[in-house]
Amino acid sequence: MSEKEKETKRVVAQKVRFVSQDKRYQRMPYPFTVAVSESSQKFVTGQENILTEDQMRGKDTAPKLTADQRRQLQMGTTPFIIHPDNVYNLQALRTFNISYEQFGDDETTREYLVPRDWAEYNFFLKQMQVAPNKESYQVNKHFFYLEDKEKEAQGELQEVDKQWDAENFVRSEMSSDRYKDIILLMNFEVAGFLMDPRVMTDITIRTQVFKACREHPDVVLKLKGEGNTVLLFVLKLLYHKMIERRHGTDFYAGETFVGSTLESVKNWCTDTKNSQLVTKWGVMIEEKEGKK
Repeated sequence: MSEKEKETKRVVAQKVRFVSQDKRYQRMPYPFTVAVSESSQKFVTGQENILTEDQMRGKDTAPKLTADQRRQLQMGTTPFIIHPDNVYNLQALRTFNISYEQFGDDETTREYLVPRDWAEYNFFLKQMQVAPNKESYQVNKHFFYLEDKEKEAQGELQEVDKQWDAENFVRSEMSSDRYKDIILLMNFEVAGFLMDPRVMTDITIRTQVFKACREHPDVVLKLKGEGNTVLLFVLKLLYHKMIERRHGTDFYAGETFVGSTLESVKNWCTDTKNSQLVTKWGVMIEEKEGKK
């Protein structure tokens, strides 16, 4: 290992566990046998796309693991192999240490520090009775779900960052007379959000806009950056019923089909073939909004 590699080496600590909401398996472990995939006819071990069946079984005649296989397994020189004939018991709340070390940001150099935990973690995640997170857990279908506090914390932090970005965008880049634009966007993007900015007071609009920054930051941020002018124009066409949605998906201007998605409507409006009508619409919007 070179001095440069030693300098870029880093260890990432991570622990997860599987939680059960089934009272039976809160008290006793659930025994998982290794199933065979109906489509590939391979043993579903989490390692089936890396190892041959003979290598999984540890047969003397099986070829030794290649450098590429070891790299894909990511467990160093002593990988833990899931054996197709073994039974693997999952005890609720068992902690799996899936910490790893790697050089820089190159994931191909990653090596997990506890090979057994990494191998069994991947095996259990492949089981039908295991949900990848609490939100996906279904009673009568799953016995366990994966609890990853680190990932959950990252998700929460990302959401907080988006909320901050949305509110900062509204406060620093939008004048208060444009807050109605966010109401129009929310009407289109958020199911059940139906508000008419023409009959809302300034205080009500402001309240709804900052609530949107907290609850729907991704929606608010769609008005930021390139393309937001065309997006807003289309929203106003819909609001003033110059374009109408039919059959739940299709958009029409009178009897003229203009698209089946918001993006396709935007493309229709920027197509030079439609510039005469689009210009007319722009004048009509200005008249309706009292800008002329």
